[in-house]
Amino acid sequence: MKGGVWDLLFIVLAMFMLGFGILIAYTVITEVIATTSFSATAAGVLVNAQTAVATFNLGFIIIFVGLAATTVILAYMVPSHPIFIVTGVLTLVVLMVLIPIFSNAFGTMAADTQLSTAAASFPIVTYIMDSMPLWTAVTGMLIIIVMYVKWRNQSSY
Repeated sequence: MKGGVWDLLFIVLAMFMLGFGILIAYTVITEVIATTSFSATAAGVLVNAQTAVATFNLGFIIIFVGLAATTVILAYMVPSHPIFIVTGVLTLVVLMVLIPIFSNAFGTMAADTQLSTAAASFPIVTYIMDSMPLWTAVTGMLIIIVMYVKWRNQSSY
């Protein structure tokens, strides 16, 4: 991550993989608990694992906001010229074509009969992934604005 608009693609890919991993982990743990008999200790460990995975519902939003805020802060710190606003906007347009593909893919996977129960247990993950194009557009515009405002502040010295 270096504070550019292309970093949003990294954020979306990371969140897509994390969200899909959360759904798979929760589904697998739930299926193992439901279909296999264990000793009391092993069953307790599996229930604790299921609870640990469930905490990623709130952790997902913290990770997303942290990555987005880091990208905006890094965009402020990287020296740039206003001519790159044009390339930033064009890059954002390209990303607005690509990112709904990941959002729709996640929605399709979450609607699958095997993963729908897990998706219902993670409403924040599902909401963020469903509205990922909106959040990407907002973050991308913030990055472009921060880069321009920084240049205006530096050029006035």
